[in-house]
Amino acid sequence: MSDAGLRVAVIGASGALGSELLAVLEERRFPLADLVPVATDRSFGGEVELGGEVYPILTEVPRLEAVDALFLCAPPGPSLDFAKAALRARVPCFDLSGALAGQPDVPLLAADLGYAGEDLAKPLVATPAGAALALALVLAPIEREAGLRRVVATSLEAVSGAGQQGMESLSQEVRAIFNQEDPPESPVFGRPVAFDLLPAVGEIEASGATAHEEALVVGVRRLLQRPDLSIGVTVVRVPTFTGDGASLAIETQAALGVVRACEILAKAAGVSLAQDDPRGRNNMGFFDDQVNAAIRATELELEDEARIDKVKEAQRLRLLVERSAAIETERKRARIVWMPISPGARGPTSPCRA
Repeated sequence: MSDAGLRVAVIGASGALGSELLAVLEERRFPLADLVPVATDRSFGGEVELGGEVYPILTEVPRLEAVDALFLCAPPGPSLDFAKAALRARVPCFDLSGALAGQPDVPLLAADLGYAGEDLAKPLVATPAGAALALALVLAPIEREAGLRRVVATSLEAVSGAGQQGMESLSQEVRAIFNQEDPPESPVFGRPVAFDLLPAVGEIEASGATAHEEALVVGVRRLLQRPDLSIGVTVVRVPTFTGDGASLAIETQAALGVVRACEILAKAAGVSLAQDDPRGRNNMGFFDDQVNAAIRATELELEDEARIDKVKEAQRLRLLVERSAAIETERKRARIVWMPISPGARGPTSPCRA
């Protein structure tokens, strides 16, 4: 490390993730002395720009001992190999690819969720996948306030999740359709994605979920430090170039009203709560009075259910008392038997207490 800054190598610098990393480094004014961008042969002869400087893309891996930090932005397979090489070279390594996100001995860190200072001293540090981070940023404040019992999530992920090739594939398909041509075969998705949805991202495992969905569950649990959290996730590939979306159904351990939940999310780090427009229409397309009426109807319904439960409980207690009294009466009757006074005695038999 020089006084001017760090010599940083970025694996996968020409891809979608690598480009985003370089943009963030420039935005945060990262103390950079030199940049070593590395990519595959497809980027041979290419360049990247950072801070007004132009850096040629390398297709051969430099000596890792000569760099101060290594960022992994390539697909998980190659990134894992570079992580091992970084360990051998004793170079701090930051995995953005997701290759190490599920490893329990590798810290999974997100600035807005807080982290222990000693985690940054580890040789390997992983960052969560974008979908896992987005879900965790919303769930974390609710977990602190009321505790999470169960979460059901549907994640709608753009083609950029498949890298630069995913975006190029969608672009080619859209151009072909508008030109009334047959869309080319996608080497990434295996079927056309333009103007369509892919109901599964990756192959379905024996568990019924895809490996991508299972990794998303692991990432959210690790970020929330809730390995026991019940969470179900469905991931759908959508025909947008960038930008993911998600819907969440949350069950909390303690009662949490809508107003309080909005207050919590409005103050949460990394979360921007959509505001109502001047006419009073909220971000879901309903007017506030409609929402308030729906909330009040739900509250009344819950109050009615509570009253019904109390009535049912009183009925159960009354039936229990009546049943207990009936049992006691039967017991008393069971203690009286009918038998002759003596063998050969005249007259009708008489009751005799046993």
